[in-house]
Amino acid sequence: MSKSYQKKAAGRSRPAAAEVPVPTEATIALAEVRREGIALAKQRGAYRGRTRSLTAAQVGELTLRGR
Repeated sequence: MSKSYQKKAAGRSRPAAAEVPVPTEATIALAEVRREGIALAKQRGAYRGRTRSLTAAQVGELTLRGR
């Protein structure tokens, strides 16, 4: 590890346990409702997810080129 990285890493401090956000019951319930809604939309064919930015052929080409 380089010395400059060690200096940067040493200067950082982790947040105290009280500062880390904890999911509440409301947050968990909202995520569950969202998942159920997405599942229903998929059944209707209304939800397809994100469109792919690269085709399988493009991925293969980039892999062969080492990028």
